[in-house]
Amino acid sequence: MTSFNQIDDYGQEKLWKTQKQLAPRKRKNQIAALVEDALSKSSFEKYSSKARESLASWAPDCIGFNLIEAVLCHICRKERPGAVLVFMTGWENISSLRDQLKAILF
Repeated sequence: MTSFNQIDDYGQEKLWKTQKQLAPRKRKNQIAALVEDALSKSSFEKYSSKARESLASWAPDCIGFNLIEAVLCHICRKERPGAVLVFMTGWENISSLRDQLKAILF
């Protein structure tokens, strides 16, 4: 190591890292922002009150296992044979959804 390639943990590099770690992180991702924007610009007057209530309570940070289950069941009942790929974050979410889907009797 030389004096030119060492990182000074007490200098500017350390300060930058600390500020970055303490800065509030944006919780919304790009998809959540797009969905919220579309929902705010849409008129849902033709939908039932239950549908409007469901749309109003949408939470981008919450994975709706029941919604995923309902969509997959609909696809299995109405569509032709094939495959569906569901992307999820974290093994815990994947395992929970798998367990929930295993409990369904077709």
